[in-house]
Amino acid sequence: MMRGHDLYPPVVRQAMAVAEELDFLPLQKDPAKDSSCIPAFGQLLQRFAADKPGGRLGEVGSGCGVGTAWLASGLRDGASLVSVESDATRARAAAKLFADRDDVAVHHGDWAAIIPALAPFDLLFVDGLGSIDDLLPERAASLIDLVRIGGLLLFDDIPTRTDAFDHQPDIWAQRKLALAFHDPRLSAQIVRLTDEWSGLVATRTG
Repeated sequence: MMRGHDLYPPVVRQAMAVAEELDFLPLQKDPAKDSSCIPAFGQLLQRFAADKPGGRLGEVGSGCGVGTAWLASGLRDGASLVSVESDATRARAAAKLFADRDDVAVHHGDWAAIIPALAPFDLLFVDGLGSIDDLLPERAASLIDLVRIGGLLLFDDIPTRTDAFDHQPDIWAQRKLALAFHDPRLSAQIVRLTDEWSGLVATRTG
């Protein structure tokens, strides 16, 4: 009997194996622990990437390449993807996964120094900001400038339930929601993925 894991695109399975080796597992309940995106959100990334044929896609926070792999598996008709990871070990691991692909590039460094020069994007997945302060209103608004009108700004790790964290509030999720729903240039919706986790999808409208 085929396991669900075997139904994932091959590059996603490879990335998941690397993430396991480097202890970068899918999100747990501890918001302080770095983690890879959950499969349900990865499938959402793949679908949205496929909806941007020929587009320019970006990712802030490659991790070990799991989200990157889901995005890459959806690229169509000359679309390209650039991803930036601040951790050198993870960046090398992720870049190795896509070494034979001309349409995917993984860079090591500060996203704020790399990503803006490559904008605007038709889709930007923001997964690994360097600091919670990057989601302060005066800084977070600059993320929207990186997305062309009609493009998508995506966030994961949004608790589906208010009690998803039993020991402290999730300030990261709060600031993502504040950006998506309070900036007049965005039209946002929460997409429920599991009983615990949702995704945040915002379209730039102005």
